[in-house]
Amino acid sequence: MTPSKSSVRPVISKRAPKAVGNYSAAVVAECNQVLYVSGQIPIEMPKGTVFTGDIKKQAELCMTNLRNIVLDARFAMEDIVKCTIYITDMDNYEAVNEVYGKAFVSRVFPARAIVGVASLPKGVGVEIEAVAVKKIDSAPGKPVIVEETFEQGF
Repeated sequence: MTPSKSSVRPVISKRAPKAVGNYSAAVVAECNQVLYVSGQIPIEMPKGTVFTGDIKKQAELCMTNLRNIVLDARFAMEDIVKCTIYITDMDNYEAVNEVYGKAFVSRVFPARAIVGVASLPKGVGVEIEAVAVKKIDSAPGKPVIVEETFEQGF
């Protein structure tokens, strides 16, 4: 492969599944130090076996694969600023939410959406994607306080 002058580079993790289509498992936008992690489904590594059983185990596998990609890209879980979780059965919301929450116990939770969908690849019940940003703040851990006021409504 010839070196590219692009500011975007793919992340290839040997501890997470390879992309199964025309996409990268994750990419880093070098100029901004932003990592975009494609949706991770419950694939058991290193065998690469898709797991479609218990929803909690599915969510754990998704988070493990996501974490491995984040770490292999030289980011930290604390750098994640946004996650989107796709589930095929909204009755599994609490179970998935419980597993997801354990991944972020030592910090402020990232922004997140959980979206109910009709189906997911390989017949799985959950898929999780994330965006991470390298810290550049000189005062880590302090909340951002907005002093502006605004009127509610449209």
